[in-house]
Amino acid sequence: MEAEMNWIEDKDFQSTEDASLLRGPIMRPDGKLCIGKVGAPPPQEATSDRFHFWVPEDALVEKTQIVTCESKIAGQDITFYAIVDEVLRQSGKRDMGSEVSEADGDLSYEPPFGSDGFTYASASILRTEPPALTPPRERSDVLATIHCWSCRSSST
Repeated sequence: MEAEMNWIEDKDFQSTEDASLLRGPIMRPDGKLCIGKVGAPPPQEATSDRFHFWVPEDALVEKTQIVTCESKIAGQDITFYAIVDEVLRQSGKRDMGSEVSEADGDLSYEPPFGSDGFTYASASILRTEPPALTPPRERSDVLATIHCWSCRSSST
């Protein structure tokens, strides 16, 4: 059996073609698997109890998954341990009517361009190290707690 990993190693990419490979989880040089980045736009601000993070196209994040988030706050490294409460998908459309209009109600219609939507998740903070009652900063890495969550075994 051979395991296939759905991540790539973090490297210096030289072209936009190389950068297009960064649509999934990234293995950081320290061996931790980055699966998203904290975002905090209104009304999804990060709090001392909860934060939201966006997920790249080719990453899988699931409800009840345990994640960590590393954030530097006031010069101190803080690790947030959290559980994913919900995973959401949002399109670039204003409302459901726009979704229907795109295909003119035709279920067989395939638009010429890909979706401009994105996936994001909300997570409840379970604890922090060191103890701190503060939210993580936006753009902080969100890490999978088990690196082989994206492993798929294939039999030969």
